[in-house]
Amino acid sequence: MQSAKTFLLALVLLLGLVLRTAAQQPAPAAPILGTWLSEDWNGKITFTQAPDQTYTATITWVQPGADDSKLKVGDVIAKGLKGSKNQYAGGQLYAAKRGRWVNGAVYLPNPRTLELKGSVGPMSQTQTWTRVAAN
Repeated sequence: MQSAKTFLLALVLLLGLVLRTAAQQPAPAAPILGTWLSEDWNGKITFTQAPDQTYTATITWVQPGADDSKLKVGDVIAKGLKGSKNQYAGGQLYAAKRGRWVNGAVYLPNPRTLELKGSVGPMSQTQTWTRVAAN
């Protein structure tokens, strides 16, 4: 009887230790985080998480000579996106050709593909970007 109590106590302590360790593990990174290459291959953006828990994208590389949009390294092109897993919405995307912010959403159909959708009223446009492999 005593050995059964000892075994049960050890099991409860072990379970408590496992649960405590699991609770201390950091949450997995959101799939949107990281660097993405534009569909025309002339720019890269990096998504980060802002202090308010929304997601922001900043230009981190522009191909020399690709100056048609007047965007430069450091410019923010997405802000205020909220979501998790593979869908993020409620934010804004910068429409460089229009020179203004539009309603934006991002969808990840798979881990290597990012679709940015900008909308103004019933009109929308989608761009497909590709994840840049981590070095």
